[in-house]
Amino acid sequence: MLLDHYIASCLGNAQYYTQSELKVGSVLADKIRGRIQLSEANVQELGFNLFWLSSKLWAGQFLQGSASGTTISLDTTNARQKPGYIGDFHTHPYEKKMGGGAKLPFSNGDLVEYFDKPPLHQPISLHFVASSDQLYLIVFRGTPPAEPDFTVTTPEVVRLNEHMMNNDKLSTAYMKADSLTGMAKWAAMKKAWENHAPQAAAEFAEDTLRMNLDLANHHGYEFYMGSLAGTGEVTLTLQSRYVYCSTVTRVFSTMGEAYEAQRRAGPITLM
Repeated sequence: MLLDHYIASCLGNAQYYTQSELKVGSVLADKIRGRIQLSEANVQELGFNLFWLSSKLWAGQFLQGSASGTTISLDTTNARQKPGYIGDFHTHPYEKKMGGGAKLPFSNGDLVEYFDKPPLHQPISLHFVASSDQLYLIVFRGTPPAEPDFTVTTPEVVRLNEHMMNNDKLSTAYMKADSLTGMAKWAAMKKAWENHAPQAAAEFAEDTLRMNLDLANHHGYEFYMGSLAGTGEVTLTLQSRYVYCSTVTRVFSTMGEAYEAQRRAGPITLM
């Protein structure tokens, strides 16, 4: 289903059933591709707010993050006051900082912002992040709680920090890299990771994805991901549990839960 159609359906029916796939139209998809390509090239976070106007999703003004390459302000406090505001998009450029394996969905800081500052005039919200060739989307059906419950998951930086604390060669090379400026800094950081902890980029991506799935399933919002490769529309596939099910999906979901409960309980003893 096209994302615009899904948003319209959810606005018309608060319990409209969760889709297993969503398609981002080519116009918005190409804007996202343009932003992530520029973001990765310059190692700078970029983004824009999203607005629901005339039954269509529109990208707002292009915004750019700090020169450090690690943060961006999407001016959410002001943007959420506008009637059409429904969410946002930003990038996570890590190819030149850690390597191609670092494809990162939403950070804990991103999620704190989304929970704390939902749209003021829309009953649902959606947020995109792009990293390398991957696009991630979360959809909140209703207003989320004031903050995410991080006790249900493990922070995404645990293994990353362990590498830094327990690998002298990595920490020394990283500190030297951090003293540099511009693209030389990012090249040296990437070299430090690749030479002394080559598995760290993939671990970081894995841990960030797991954190996102844990929180989506715990709080009951939808988490999708898909590839930005190629041109035209982008297909996103549901990774989290269904929030609302169609009749058919509910039947099979219930059957699956019953089967899993029986499997865990062990074989049935016939009397």
